[in-house]
Amino acid sequence: MNPFFYDSSARVMKQLVEAMVFEKLVPAAEQEQDVWVWQGKSRLFKCFGRKSAFGRFRLRSLPVFVKNEDGWRDACLLDLVDELPVDHPFKQQLVHEFVRTIMLCEWNEEHVKLPEWRASLPYEEAERLLIEGHPYHPCFKSRVGFSLSDHAAYGPEGGAAFPIQWVAVPHEELSGNEPPWKSILGEPLHHQLLSEMEAKGVSPWTHSFFPVHPWQWKNSWSEWKTLVPLLEAGSYRATQSVRTLWNEENPSMPHVKLSMNMRQTSSVRTLHTPSLCAAPVISDWLLHIQQTDPVLEDIVMLSEFAGLAVEGAKGKLGVLWRESIRAHLRSGEEAIPFNALSMSEKNGRLLISPWIEQYGAAAWVEQLIKISVIPVWHLLCVHGIALEAHAQNMILIHENGWPVRVALRDFHESMEYVPSFLPDSSRVPDFNAAHEQFQTYKPDESYWMSSIEALRELVMDTLFVFHLSDVSFQLEEHGVYTELDFWTCVHQLVTAHVSQQPDWQKRHGLLKWDQPMIRTESLFSTKWSAAGNEKSHLIPNILHAIKQEEQHAIY
Repeated sequence: MNPFFYDSSARVMKQLVEAMVFEKLVPAAEQEQDVWVWQGKSRLFKCFGRKSAFGRFRLRSLPVFVKNEDGWRDACLLDLVDELPVDHPFKQQLVHEFVRTIMLCEWNEEHVKLPEWRASLPYEEAERLLIEGHPYHPCFKSRVGFSLSDHAAYGPEGGAAFPIQWVAVPHEELSGNEPPWKSILGEPLHHQLLSEMEAKGVSPWTHSFFPVHPWQWKNSWSEWKTLVPLLEAGSYRATQSVRTLWNEENPSMPHVKLSMNMRQTSSVRTLHTPSLCAAPVISDWLLHIQQTDPVLEDIVMLSEFAGLAVEGAKGKLGVLWRESIRAHLRSGEEAIPFNALSMSEKNGRLLISPWIEQYGAAAWVEQLIKISVIPVWHLLCVHGIALEAHAQNMILIHENGWPVRVALRDFHESMEYVPSFLPDSSRVPDFNAAHEQFQTYKPDESYWMSSIEALRELVMDTLFVFHLSDVSFQLEEHGVYTELDFWTCVHQLVTAHVSQQPDWQKRHGLLKWDQPMIRTESLFSTKWSAAGNEKSHLIPNILHAIKQEEQHAIY
């Protein structure tokens, strides 16, 4: 990201314009090179930018201009919001979220000191300092529901540690799978919670321990009359997702993902009860595949081994336990979230520049694609399972900057399959046994889809369109490696991989990954669509252009 766009107001304006043009919310057209204009409801707009891989629109500079009777002037956020196809109350809500995003970013600028090079830090500290937020969504740090003091206390940027609120929940109100409490809590805390239950007049025969995010408890405790507060315990810090916490006293201990009634980007960060109940069986399924396929033997599947939810709380009281990346790192390895790879430091250099300079751009990019794209595509093509491999769900494991492995996570909310596309359906989890609500779901409403196209869209959307396209764009912008070379490398490596087996090649062909146009989620527009009604639009597929170019080269 250009250091110019570290400015919070500029970031919001930049990403709003980019989303509006990319999602075709305005009829923007290139009038001359890098000059884009569109006719608004009553005024003409102009900006400077260009299209990058998969049709992503990239603003070159600010301001954006609007033309009125007196000529061109600088457009403000309100000018742009007024052009959106939504009603006035929602426009007011959007402005509120933009202002919140700017406010929280300004707090970060004042209170968070960034080192010269964040990749030099341990994983947990590096993740905390990825303060940029979502690189596409204009409400990238709105955190609706948080005050500034909440942001300081519970956001990752401030680095504050805090305890979890423990409560006792009647057994009949719980769904899911309890973790091995003694190993999760440790003997002292386990004993302390049992003693506190006894002091409050409840028994482990009738109640279970349950962790609640302290912010959630503070803001909603009065809603839950049957919960018995026990005590606050532990020392946890927020990851960049805010609701997932890591154990500051022992980073190798499992992470804890907790429900929060806080809205970030386009969704409220509660946890869906059936998905929490299904998490362990999904992890078991994926781990079996990973452990029995030599192609996948080096990737890390961060197991989501236990999940609990309070029935009737509508997702507001849920918890997931997930393995820590620390528990999987070998000697000499370090890790960094994938979304760091497209970021720049305050001095304007790409965060990955030292690694690129050390190993060479072509070699480093090729290795990155081998260890990240190939396993995710292999899982889809060969095993018929699609993962939502966006930048926060992937962790790069490296040795002194050289990519060696990838870790994948967050399966309970982001795994899909088509029953007829599975080569082995004998190990598909019994979702009906995990939670009774699965019995009511139709295809395309949960994990099982009705078309292979949905699987391809999920993987290409999250891994290519809104993830690695940011890396390829930044590499080109910094004069390191062209986008065409980057995606040609992706095309060649994936094509070579699936060509190893006739069956792989046949299944790969069914995915139609290099068709001229592909459908992608309209991430910003989905913000105002009805619940469950995801919006999408067609975009040009750079992999098709590369295929055509390679065919011409042959002939």
